[in-house]
Amino acid sequence: MVELPGGSTPARDRCGVCGRSVSADGIREVVPDSSYLHPSDAAQDGLRPLVACDKDHFDEVAAPYRERTYVDEELWAGKVTRAVQQAWPGGVWGEELERATGLTGQQIVSAAEWNKARTQHLDL
Repeated sequence: MVELPGGSTPARDRCGVCGRSVSADGIREVVPDSSYLHPSDAAQDGLRPLVACDKDHFDEVAAPYRERTYVDEELWAGKVTRAVQQAWPGGVWGEELERATGLTGQQIVSAAEWNKARTQHLDL
């Protein structure tokens, strides 16, 4: 979910295109998105909630996510980042990191490799 100035998030009852209040007959669905981390429920990570007032607006708001490739390693990297940030400043390593993320050691390594390849050109 997009964070707005002041740390607020958009209302889940507003159309993602026009901003109109969405009634009970509006469309509320989730679309696969490996860049999305749910703010409070890790089981919903990778499932971006979208709200639209009608089918045309839903198609418009969902299009970028439907066109985007779902990359497991991207989702895993997000889970690792969240776990590290939540454990800051003490840190989290090894089996603790696996428990905190719900990932295997190999998934964590794959996430790190994906992130390194993605940011390599930035000289980070």
